[in-house]
Amino acid sequence: MLYRTLHMPGLYSYVPSASAHALSHCALLIHALLDAERNCVILIDGKTDIQREMAAGISRWPIKHRKRGQELFERLKKRKRFCITSESGFSQPFTCFCPNCLAACRISGDPDIYMILAKNECATCASLPRSIVLEDYAVSTYNEERCKGEKIQLNDGEWAKSDFEDKVWKPLFRHVKKRARLFDRYIGRTMKRSGGSFRLKTEFENSLDWILEQFASFHRGKSRPSFEIHTAVGMDGTDGARDPRAAAQHLRDWAANRSIRYGVKVIMHVKREQINYQMKKSRFVITDQIALSISHGTDLLRRDNRIRSIEIHSDLEPNKIINDFFNRLASV
Repeated sequence: MLYRTLHMPGLYSYVPSASAHALSHCALLIHALLDAERNCVILIDGKTDIQREMAAGISRWPIKHRKRGQELFERLKKRKRFCITSESGFSQPFTCFCPNCLAACRISGDPDIYMILAKNECATCASLPRSIVLEDYAVSTYNEERCKGEKIQLNDGEWAKSDFEDKVWKPLFRHVKKRARLFDRYIGRTMKRSGGSFRLKTEFENSLDWILEQFASFHRGKSRPSFEIHTAVGMDGTDGARDPRAAAQHLRDWAANRSIRYGVKVIMHVKREQINYQMKKSRFVITDQIALSISHGTDLLRRDNRIRSIEIHSDLEPNKIINDFFNRLASV
């Protein structure tokens, strides 16, 4: 759902001398930035030279496109879409005479880069692995797959567990810096009382453990980011509704146990539902970069470890989701 891309800064600093060609070049870059906002991250070096060179290039664009380019650039910064990656052993000789691109060349060997956007005029940039020249980007297979990734619709059992990890969880979690948040009312709603204590429904517990394992694979042992789970109790005559405080405490204890197990900070937020004040049915995963709507919710795995029928699409308004779906409920 999030594609790791690299934009060679020389694209932004290079503006053709003919005015018509300059406007066309800038328009193509604006479309690439719009696509990046939908479901891409743009990789940058540790010194952020790439980001600075891109911004400096846009500041010299023709006035007609400059403001739009700067707005998109700032939106990408706000959505945390510029992500630092380490230098990865650029193996080709530095035959590129564009000093703006040297920092990008040094990280271009990262094997997890999905696409490198390059300019046709630069032989080095255009020959990098997984590169596509700007003029061909819109009709490329890279862009075709990126468009398909904006919405994933799976038939029951179509993907294995490993497919979902590679295409959804790993791209989603690897760049989180502050927190990831999961919203699902049914985690709390489906709890059962067993003897004197509560227990989560097995399907939910297994899926949550799977998600936390994936998150921890990138962030284990770090104080940040955290993984926050948001759910609710207190409706429809469920066990949790009969004793919401005990149900909420069980959920918080469960999260504390997982913090120890996975070596990441797991926080459980529990709200109480009442008539006319309920958590919405839709389920979401929200990270620093993007919000995903997940039609089937947290219960994703079949018993054979294949994925249930599901529809996932991205949403660019996470604050609205949080306010509409959770903030209006009282905590337990």
